[in-house]
Amino acid sequence: MPLNLRWSCACRLAEVLATLVLAASTLAQGSDTYPKVHGVYEEYGIALTKGGAFQAKERARWLSTEVEMSPTFRAVLGYFNATLSSFEMLDENYVELGEGSTIKFGRFRPKYGTTTWADEWYTGFIFAPLIHFPPTFGTTRLERYDTGLAVHGGTPELEYDVAWVDTATTPFQLTPDRMDHVVARLQTFKFGAVLGANAMIGPRGLGDGEKSYGLDIRWTFPQWQVWAEQDWAHGLAADSSGYFVNVFFNPFNLPHTTFLARVQDFAVGGAKPDKWNLVTVGAKQVFNSTMTGHLNYTFGPDAARLSQGQGWSIQVLATFKF
Repeated sequence: MPLNLRWSCACRLAEVLATLVLAASTLAQGSDTYPKVHGVYEEYGIALTKGGAFQAKERARWLSTEVEMSPTFRAVLGYFNATLSSFEMLDENYVELGEGSTIKFGRFRPKYGTTTWADEWYTGFIFAPLIHFPPTFGTTRLERYDTGLAVHGGTPELEYDVAWVDTATTPFQLTPDRMDHVVARLQTFKFGAVLGANAMIGPRGLGDGEKSYGLDIRWTFPQWQVWAEQDWAHGLAADSSGYFVNVFFNPFNLPHTTFLARVQDFAVGGAKPDKWNLVTVGAKQVFNSTMTGHLNYTFGPDAARLSQGQGWSIQVLATFKF
């Protein structure tokens, strides 16, 4: 990253932090409760099998801080760095107003299916589902960071999230340049499960332009969880679709151990049609309040074509909360 751009981003973050501190001081007058500052720092180490032996693939760091100015005003500041691949970026960085029903502005993950940080990093699966990684249309993929405006509201029976965003976001972009996509999600709890419906529409999306739709379900009962998601996308160059099903089993006599399995499928059309079908099995072990280990084995007819993640993979996660 160029030094002048890095310095510019640092200055902008410093300005945001200074503004938040000033606002916090004003709001905190006469109160011993606010502001509140808390967050998490994490270290990740990932190793993959190559030539029959484990080799280091990545070492990453993640920092996220939340500053609560009042019950209705908070800010989130985040940063991510991957050492071995020499990659860094801002994580979620936004301000949010409201309690229950909220509105936020800045850089954030869109509410679409199972794409939150916890969904991707804490389940025990080391790699995200295939349908979240490739561009579903144009240069847009489901696993990403947007900049723009998002609104959350509804009732316990039916929640909604709607965002007007710029999806062409660079690693250190804080505010939108071109807000030309709408992302929406409806979520309810029925029949003992969380049910979600998702949509993303880009330029000319109501005609023959870019659009993506998805359905997801999370079913939880003693010792077991089942997550499933299906997505369909239409792009200017090709259509794509895919699904995954995650199953988690936590034995009563092993409260810190979770066994897991994933079946997934991804297909893309266009001039170069392709189809992927993979199975992953593994385990997650919580050693203590700080250390967690993940072990995965991925196989299937298309596993050999993966650039990473085929065969055995292992991840160690260290978490420090403040």
